[in-house]
Amino acid sequence: MICPYCGQTIMTGDKFCVRCGRPIAVNMQATRNMQAAPYTQAAPNMQTAPNMQRTAPVSGKTVNVKITRKDQWFLVNPPIRILIDNKWNCQVENAESIIVSSLEPGVHTFHFSITCRTRDIVLDVQQDREIYLEMNRVYGSIDAYVN
Repeated sequence: MICPYCGQTIMTGDKFCVRCGRPIAVNMQATRNMQAAPYTQAAPNMQTAPNMQRTAPVSGKTVNVKITRKDQWFLVNPPIRILIDNKWNCQVENAESIIVSSLEPGVHTFHFSITCRTRDIVLDVQQDREIYLEMNRVYGSIDAYVN
């Protein structure tokens, strides 16, 4: 199972996430059954979120997800590539925010990657949300926090 708040892998039967400490809902069937979509390399066709053309969802209701990357100083700061539901490609630069709009409410898979590091989050989005990204200097990983 994966925590819907922070993306941490948790053991089946846990009542609280070991990373963020939030309670895990008893009915997480959608999260349990959801497998992360395989990552496909799409860097040549990469576009930033505002330029992306998306069709309106059938239900008519949409939610927005703001993705913010923390301002950090490293020798090299390549953009973090974002793949949502194995369909939408965008990227976020250092100290930048993007808004992914026209998402249908429901469970979505967010795949973040930079060079050889990746982070996957399965998130049930029923209302507008914000995801904060930062690079962990100790482990070199991508840390993601959901608000």
